[in-house]
Amino acid sequence: MAIVDSGERKAKALSIGDFFFKLPSQSKLVAYLFALCFGAGIILRLIAGSNVWDALVFGGTEGVLLLAGPALVAAVLAPPLFASKRTLKHFLFVATAASAIEIVVFLIGTLSVRGFGTELLNFVLVGNALVFMVWFGACFFGLGLGLARSGAVALVHPFLNVAMLFIWAKFGFFATALDVGSPLLAFVKILLAAGVFLSALWAISYVINAPAKKNFGISTVEAVVLFFSHWSRGGKGLEEVLAEFGEEVETTIGAITFRRKGGANDGSIKSVFVVPYVHFGPFGNLGGSEFPALISKDVETRLGAPTLVFHGTVNHDFNPVYSSSESLLTNAVVSMARREKRAEGRAAFVSDESGRVAGISFGTDGFLTLSLAPEGTEDINLAIGHALRYKAQAVGFGHALLADRHNSCTDGTLLEIGSPAYYKFEDAISSLSPPPQASQKPFKLGISSATLPFTREQGVGAMGLRVAVFEIGGKRGCYVLVDANNALPALRSRVLSLIKRHGFDYGDLMTTDSHSVNTLSGVTNPLGLRTDQTRLLAAIDAAIHRAAEDAEPCTASFAEQRVRLQVFGANRQSELITAINSTVSVAKIVAPFVLIAALVVAFLLLAMV
Repeated sequence: MAIVDSGERKAKALSIGDFFFKLPSQSKLVAYLFALCFGAGIILRLIAGSNVWDALVFGGTEGVLLLAGPALVAAVLAPPLFASKRTLKHFLFVATAASAIEIVVFLIGTLSVRGFGTELLNFVLVGNALVFMVWFGACFFGLGLGLARSGAVALVHPFLNVAMLFIWAKFGFFATALDVGSPLLAFVKILLAAGVFLSALWAISYVINAPAKKNFGISTVEAVVLFFSHWSRGGKGLEEVLAEFGEEVETTIGAITFRRKGGANDGSIKSVFVVPYVHFGPFGNLGGSEFPALISKDVETRLGAPTLVFHGTVNHDFNPVYSSSESLLTNAVVSMARREKRAEGRAAFVSDESGRVAGISFGTDGFLTLSLAPEGTEDINLAIGHALRYKAQAVGFGHALLADRHNSCTDGTLLEIGSPAYYKFEDAISSLSPPPQASQKPFKLGISSATLPFTREQGVGAMGLRVAVFEIGGKRGCYVLVDANNALPALRSRVLSLIKRHGFDYGDLMTTDSHSVNTLSGVTNPLGLRTDQTRLLAAIDAAIHRAAEDAEPCTASFAEQRVRLQVFGANRQSELITAINSTVSVAKIVAPFVLIAALVVAFLLLAMV
């Protein structure tokens, strides 16, 4: 196999995921906030020269009342006043982070007072200016509130800090060094210092925007804002940014419509197999990430038949830009299924000796699945997919729908033309041909569906589980399809053992390659990594049993249709990764210098005012 993107380069780009984590509960965040501020109050008193008892009593009280109190109130006020759709948990986290930054500045200031006799007031003011910046950055970049609302939310915490310090200075039970004097003058100075930091933030944004502006004509800052918006609440505004460097293409979607043969329901649709030649990415609910679930749900609703959506021979170049493009694919599937087409009632299992290419021939039409398992099975780009389809047609197949089983996650490399892996597939297909019509037999098809008890973070998308069972001339085959992004080889082995225990001659585990299960806190999330395998196997076992009981005589009709939609485009992922790396590299150098300069300017400005 050849690697499309250097692993090191990709790892650098994906390392942003290290900054993402699941927020603690609200109660834990409140506890962290109070513990942080209580401890900070004690340490500040000890540095200032108080004894342990005074530091514990008076310092702890200062920390809770003067630091934690305003932070908690700011977090509670933010959702109803400015951002009703955001959760309190997000704002509690921001308040805790802002308090931590503020405490660090107060500690430095207290040490400076003890060591150099400087004035603590300017450190208090700068600390509150940084509180403003933390809130502004979190609201603007993280929650996507926009400039005006981000600025309004960011003012609340420092305002409450100043108000509380002023009130305590007037009516408190004991004196504190955290005094701001005139609250109005203090707040004006905080705004001046915050203005310096905002200017620094603008300068950093201007610099880091340059690579993406040059390469794609998009704003990195806008992309970051929309990305965090997607991460925090599932917003899809990032699709508009992705569209800026996407391109319109024509691709194909294939469908096999199975109809019941005989009985009271003769001619009714039993099931639909769908092979869209688009990639189900990039992640979350963006672009085509949720297409397996969306297509299956919509087709099932409109045709009244269970639908299995397979992973086509495509890679990330064919990630749809818009999630709304799903309707184009669904309309094509429904149109193909409703058309009068030649139906084939006879079939035969086909496979090369290695099992790398295996499927079913319905007359001269073939549904062929590809996998290198137990070697790594990853994306096959569209050009290779077409080459393999043409090879299948050259050996006698009329329609040849190729599905990537995508069922063995190892080294993560992608298949390229000219690689040994490509020739393994080509040689396997060359060894096949549609069995003679006389040797093909009437077939039965059984289908079952199940909603699995797992979340996306555990590796399972919304389509859940689909099982298809075929009975042809005394032989039986079983496809286990899970809405997931690849599978651990060990899990696949357990599924194969389960299939054999049910008495099947052929069968395999397949995944859709849905990137809805991919998050930045877990870019690689194959089935079985975070999934309870025992529960999953129990669900598969029950589904196989139901599918076997559902088997009934059917016919199959193949159809393909071209669809035009907007996708990422050839090599855009590599280019985007390069741009991300450039942005990160520039930011690492520029940001520290600019922020340090901003701190110096802020202190000088406050000293002169």
